[in-house]
Amino acid sequence: AEGAAGAHNAVSAVLLQYSGFYLLPCLMPPLVNTAYFISFGKYAFEAMLLNEFGTVPYGTEWNLYNSNLQSLDPTLTRWTNLLVLMVYPLIFHALAILASFLQTRPKSFWAPLEDCLHKHLRKSFERRENLA
Repeated sequence: AEGAAGAHNAVSAVLLQYSGFYLLPCLMPPLVNTAYFISFGKYAFEAMLLNEFGTVPYGTEWNLYNSNLQSLDPTLTRWTNLLVLMVYPLIFHALAILASFLQTRPKSFWAPLEDCLHKHLRKSFERRENLA
């Protein structure tokens, strides 16, 4: 249980760090930008901004906050953000269950896969030796 909690905290920290709250997505390097798009914080912050400031009429004194809306993904509405936030825990738990299942399998479970890999690797090494 301690390993799962530590992994969950590490993943959550990375995803919240790169959710676009501290650093705008246009300023992120491409490798980090991937973490931005799978971050649940991105969808939560965008839904909150769209809900709070998305219907503010232009020309009012509250229009000052519309500068935040320029950094949002224009293809997502507050409802698609909400849908992503509802599906996100299901996917996260399914991956955790799959990882737990695969990690607790006995060695006999992996034997056919190892035999297949050794056979294919042996063939590829034989082909390389024949080319040399």
